[in-house]
Amino acid sequence: MPENHKASLFDNNVKQIATNSVAAGAAVIPPYYLFVVKSALQAGLPRPSMTLDNTVIWPIKGAAIAGSVIGMQLSLTGVATRFLNKANITGVYADSISALSIAVLSVPALAADNGRTFGLTVVQSIKKLNIRQTNALVIRESTFLFGDPLGRLINDSMVRKFGDNNKTKYASTFLGGALVCFMGYPADTMLTRSQHGLDLVPLHQSFKGIGYKATAIGLFYCFYQGFKSAMSSTSQDRGRC
Repeated sequence: MPENHKASLFDNNVKQIATNSVAAGAAVIPPYYLFVVKSALQAGLPRPSMTLDNTVIWPIKGAAIAGSVIGMQLSLTGVATRFLNKANITGVYADSISALSIAVLSVPALAADNGRTFGLTVVQSIKKLNIRQTNALVIRESTFLFGDPLGRLINDSMVRKFGDNNKTKYASTFLGGALVCFMGYPADTMLTRSQHGLDLVPLHQSFKGIGYKATAIGLFYCFYQGFKSAMSSTSQDRGRC
């Protein structure tokens, strides 16, 4: 492969990671309060009132962690999937392997991210990290990373029925994010309760707060796609100048 082609591929990957990270960080902010509510309900606490901290300060601080980690996750998952496809590992198998691999690498940062939803510092969250939380995070993130490919599958189905337009695009994106939330939510509850120092609850009780998080994840994916599209359009416009 020519050196200039390698350099071009590297530059494109760096740009993709940067775009995804900024878009993910910005997308976390609007629905952040819903994450705060789900964490409180998982811990058996009442729904918290909206404050300056949990609607503005925590989201902005959390955006830096979430943006860098989620943006990197979504970028590397795509890279890993393409690599596996070259090795003739395709479809759901490739998606599963890449999602699991990236989830394992993301554990410490995502423990800190979840801890922020109820006031823990990064250092406090990482100090509390144990095997139970690690297992919960790997399960939760493996399902979360399915949101992007699942959204594309739902979009393909909806396009055939409703046509290719923005309403279809964002409806399928929201549904994909919300559906994967149900798959990983018991693990998310395990994580939150462990960070609070609480015992596990039976499976049927581990879905408390699911509506808030499903809505938050669905909105996150919609904002993420919207911000990423806007940034890509801006970059293309600059390239034409």
